Amino acid sequence: MLSRPELVRHLTDLYAQQLRLTPGDPYTIQHSQPAVIETQVTVFEWYRRFLNQPPGTLLDWGCRHAPDSCLLRATFGDAVTLHAADIDDSDRFVAFHHAAKLTYSRLDHVYRLPYPDESFDVVLGSGTLEHVAMDYESLKEVYRVLKVGGRFLITYLPNRWSYEEWWKREVRKAGAHPRIYSRREMRHMLVHHGFRLVTDGFQTRSDALGGVAWWKRLFVRTTQLHRFTSTICAVAEKVRYING
Repeated sequence: MLSRPELVRHLTDLYAQQLRLTPGDPYTIQHSQPAVIETQVTVFEWYRRFLNQPPGTLLDWGCRHAPDSCLLRATFGDAVTLHAADIDDSDRFVAFHHAAKLTYSRLDHVYRLPYPDESFDVVLGSGTLEHVAMDYESLKEVYRVLKVGGRFLITYLPNRWSYEEWWKREVRKAGAHPRIYSRREMRHMLVHHGFRLVTDGFQTRSDALGGVAWWKRLFVRTTQLHRFTSTICAVAEKVRYING
């Protein structure tokens, strides 16, 4: 299994390759910053713990340049089968998609996914749910294409109580997400769409991601600061029946 520095280096190299193909692309430049790459790897290391080893057949839903698929491929090699879907043309992020060796589908419906029932062991929605036109209908589709017992991974879900979201909306007047969620609302949506919550939390090292000194974690959680400074992440499992 690749070390953390190796994963960071892998993504860094891919951004350099992509920028040689599409120099000046604002989206690629924004996501190629070292702090963004470090966060991407941290989040990957968090949800990797909740996957089978290897994770089987996975859909990277709303993948964009598919950095998660690239990390999955680098970690599990050919033992994982990767599919990805988004609204972009398939050749926009060719360096990343080629490295991930994924099968890409361009979405042409506001919520329907072009896959048979129970196709995937895992569906990953990394910064996706908040951008779809109809989140409730999209969750039904995620449920449909997952196998029973399959896992749905949610990362970078905009937090209703995030200071950053407030700043972008009220002060900067730009960049805020039109749709934001509370942790309670996310849990409610998952349960009402056939998922059992495995774990969830605020996407920060002081809460769900971990990795800080115990006293820092205790201070942040005691003062509740983590609730106002982060996005939300979750792992849920598709169930056939909701049991008490």
